[in-house]
Amino acid sequence: MGDSYQKHQRYILRRFPPFLEDSMIGNHEKLRLVFIVMWSGLIALPTVLAASSCDFFVKEPLFYFSVLMVIFVLARAIHRYCVRWPEGHTMRWSYWHEIELATAPYKLKILGYYHRKIDHFLGQFPKGTTDAQIHFYYNLRGGITALLFLTAFVVFTVLLALTDGDEYSQILILYVLSVASVCVLFYLGKVYCIELPQVIALRHRPEFASDVLFGDLHDETIPFAQPVRDYQTSST
Repeated sequence: MGDSYQKHQRYILRRFPPFLEDSMIGNHEKLRLVFIVMWSGLIALPTVLAASSCDFFVKEPLFYFSVLMVIFVLARAIHRYCVRWPEGHTMRWSYWHEIELATAPYKLKILGYYHRKIDHFLGQFPKGTTDAQIHFYYNLRGGITALLFLTAFVVFTVLLALTDGDEYSQILILYVLSVASVCVLFYLGKVYCIELPQVIALRHRPEFASDVLFGDLHDETIPFAQPVRDYQTSST
């Protein structure tokens, strides 16, 4: 397999995991696109306010960076939904069967990604924690955090609309804070509404258990691996 083929294989399997229902991933991809459209609109609001309040703002590199960033992220999201997801829908299972037959080090690149992701979300919970308890914990934490940043966005945007155009430095500060709040809200929505449900579903799969993940990576399967007799060196 060539490098480009393996790169595409890893891309598909990491973003469109096997063992999840097509309807679940399809709904999550639609939700991701909706989040990005909302994110673009919320960033456009303080951008328009800042540009209308201060003519000099449209000459700033920050203005052009914000516009290009929104266009790039929106175009990338549309490409993912219209191109990458159909590819993942048709190829993720065939790619997964190839991974099952691959060498252990290459298999680790895929399985290790899932294992780290599951451990990142769920490693802090005791083994007997139920899915409902995990959802409750993250919904409570994510809801409070999202409410704080949504309030911050509203406050910063209102202050931006009320700021006089001569207060250029204040306009820049409020604009940056508004955009940062929107980015945090998008991140929270993506993590808690898309990634977390997938991780909770995948954690019950035996293929992603840690003992299965590292069970095949012994000395005989790794090229040039040499047994170590003793880690202490004797003085001569």
